[in-house]
Amino acid sequence: MTERIMRKLIAVAILVFQHISVSAALELTLSNYEEKTEGKTVFIKVYSPTCAHCQELAPAWEQLEKEWSGHEQGLVASLDCTVEAKFCDHLGIEGVPHILYGEPSSKGIFLKEFSGEKTLETLQKFAKETLDQKICSPGNLGACQGEELYKFQYFLSLSTTDLVSLLKEKEQKIDIAEEVFAAKFEEMQKQYDLASNQFALDKGRIRKR
Repeated sequence: MTERIMRKLIAVAILVFQHISVSAALELTLSNYEEKTEGKTVFIKVYSPTCAHCQELAPAWEQLEKEWSGHEQGLVASLDCTVEAKFCDHLGIEGVPHILYGEPSSKGIFLKEFSGEKTLETLQKFAKETLDQKICSPGNLGACQGEELYKFQYFLSLSTTDLVSLLKEKEQKIDIAEEVFAAKFEEMQKQYDLASNQFALDKGRIRKR
């Protein structure tokens, strides 16, 4: 076997290996999302193939996907916004890379944003602490207990009209709290200005002595 043929065989083997590695990664789509994530606790990288920061994150995420491949509870996957633009809009994605985690039911409306560092060590630590357990949410009451379970059952029992009324009541309370805060802040600012002016006067008098 000549050296030239050997090089070609090695190149083909590398391409085949890369293809297998890529195929092993789970790419979520709107059509396969429910099937692939049902009953899982998920860690999802939302990305674009042309994004420089996404490319920097890729090796760490590929390693994480390998580590969690086939896990009974935890699922590490990816979502390409250039392919699934509507799904990304539904999830409220405004920029990539964006990492989501949590309980995935109802097409991801209960997912939360991961705000930690995107290093392999940090991702591994977070995944170990989070993905090995079921997460309580309105879409997964079986994982809820005590006060959390009661709270979700209560809200789910309300009619749409009652929910809207409750939200309006909460918004009014927030508005009142903001007005009180603004008034107190304004009063504090006045006191600060008076104290600053008095300090400047006192300092001037002391220097003249």
